[in-house]
Amino acid sequence: MNTNMNTNYSPAYNHDVGYNTTNHNNGNNFARGLLIGGLVGAAAALLFAPKSGRELRQDISYKAQSVGEMTKDAACDLGNKAATIVKSVGERAETVVTNVKTATQAIAEQVQDAKDETMMHTKEVIADAADNIAAASSQPQQNARIVPAPEAQLPGSIVK
Repeated sequence: MNTNMNTNYSPAYNHDVGYNTTNHNNGNNFARGLLIGGLVGAAAALLFAPKSGRELRQDISYKAQSVGEMTKDAACDLGNKAATIVKSVGERAETVVTNVKTATQAIAEQVQDAKDETMMHTKEVIADAADNIAAASSQPQQNARIVPAPEAQLPGSIVK
């Protein structure tokens, strides 16, 4: 049981054990450690092997060249993979941009069509209203009387 009432309690820190119990390592760190350990081990084996100075220097030179070539190959592979990924991302981005442009053009055409249709309908309504007003004003008004709307009439009133 933890009797320490520390207000900075972190669930990753195990107070009973006294160290951080969360494992933040991944496979990449393991591979890096394995490579470094292998290099240190190889160097130690060369240095402690019973060889003459000339042979030891040749072995060290050979191993250094070998490690250099392996590093160049790994860097080249990494560069090729990065180039492939960049090309793939670029192609996908280009596809997305093309799709967005196409969709935008389609929406703009629909909006323009709706605008044109609304304008045409509005002009027709205005022309019809003008015709109706002209027709009504040209007819003589006979016995015009104002009739209130049915809801405005009082109960029992008679409209004549």
